[in-house]
Amino acid sequence: MKLPFYVIRSALIIEARLRGQHWRDVYRQHQDIVLGIMTQLQANKRALNKMTLLLPITETVQDIAFDLMQTYALLPTDAYHIAVALDAGVNAFVSLDEDIIRVDDIIVYTCLP
Repeated sequence: MKLPFYVIRSALIIEARLRGQHWRDVYRQHQDIVLGIMTQLQANKRALNKMTLLLPITETVQDIAFDLMQTYALLPTDAYHIAVALDAGVNAFVSLDEDIIRVDDIIVYTCLP
């Protein structure tokens, strides 16, 4: 999932420069950018898998991660963390990452407001 993260982050950096913002702020304010890129990545998923070092995980985890990215505009690293946990039967997380709070059907323990 390094390549999808790189592609998404690169697009966000370009947009951030145009807006005079940090790429993370653009990500949080304009998730439609990620969703647009996800359409391209999904169409090229097979080619991406050939170019990507994949950890020994199930295809189910890959599918869950792509679904999470598509549904919640998550960055690949966040989506993979959640997907691996869900596939293992874990649905509770302790995190300071406000991006995963918006994912349905998981419990997130956090000190964030």
